[in-house]
Amino acid sequence: MQPKYGKLALNLPPYKGKHFETYYSVNQYLTYSIIQKMRKFSTLLLGLLCLSLVFGACTRKALVINQFSDDDCPVSDSSSYYDSLLVASVQKMNIDTTNCQAKLTKRFSKRAIAIAENLGVKSLLCELQRLEDNKASELEILKIKQELQGRITVGLADINSSLSEMECQTIRTRELQLHLSDWIDTRLNRANTYAILSGGVSAIIAGLIATKVIKITEENDAANITEQSIGMTGAVIGTYYSFRAVAIHRKVAFNHPRNHIACVYENQNKNGLFSPFLWKFMTKTFVKDGKPTTGVQEILEKWHQLGIPTEKEEEDYQEKTKLFSSLGGEYEVDDLDNRIEMYDILREEISLINYDLKRLQQEILIGYKQ
Repeated sequence: MQPKYGKLALNLPPYKGKHFETYYSVNQYLTYSIIQKMRKFSTLLLGLLCLSLVFGACTRKALVINQFSDDDCPVSDSSSYYDSLLVASVQKMNIDTTNCQAKLTKRFSKRAIAIAENLGVKSLLCELQRLEDNKASELEILKIKQELQGRITVGLADINSSLSEMECQTIRTRELQLHLSDWIDTRLNRANTYAILSGGVSAIIAGLIATKVIKITEENDAANITEQSIGMTGAVIGTYYSFRAVAIHRKVAFNHPRNHIACVYENQNKNGLFSPFLWKFMTKTFVKDGKPTTGVQEILEKWHQLGIPTEKEEEDYQEKTKLFSSLGGEYEVDDLDNRIEMYDILREEISLINYDLKRLQQEILIGYKQ
């Protein structure tokens, strides 16, 4: 039955007696009108919240954390010292290396000869071999050995300085990953907790009203409408915090101007991040399982085994390559984790040079032992 004075009871004239004998009371009209307005307001509020949160989720930008905005890792400058030492040694020594290879294989292993060539001291090995064959004085032999040991020491320092810089980059990336993970987890837990609490509290209150433990009014219709409004309010609040969980920023801006990973991806020693010695070792062809390969190709293969795209035919190759090879970008937690593992593999490959240099040192002192 429709009210006599229109749908909006708030517009009714003052109550003057028996104008409503056959209709609902003024209090019922007022209650009905207020609850209808509450419903419209709740619906409008829910719509606005959903639209604003969806818009925010679609347009959100990556986080910027100031403490990770600058690259504060120490820079490896050993390559310049290595080059200076190489030039000085070449200028002050005029060593004949003709027909040297055949003699070296009797004194040194193939692996020691290869690392000596990468290091630029193969000519010194030839001179040491010549002096030993000619029964030269111990002083002359000792001088060459000291020269070799000095060059090997510079090579070891070159390796250690490069490894230290990459270790710093790994730690820096790991700290950012932990920071981003904690940031996301904190806000997800908060949003989920608020959503659960709002839904639970509103359901409890609505249930108490339905069972008349809490009496809002003696009218059943008004009580039902109040119960529904409270339930809708809880749903609005729960939906709001659910969208808050969806709209949480999950990316962070990360700069890495000295990017060793880019050198491997592009097979190019960009900006001299690796010394000529290290880069020659990483790009020199060798045979593995009957197939020719290089250190760079081995690194790419290990990255591929981790699920990181390294070939153009793979999904997300362009996107991930651009991210990992650039000077910086917007990273998710998984991207940061992949970058850490990529640096770990790169450091492992470079660390293998230490074994070859140690072997060269031993063979200089005591010769090649099977």
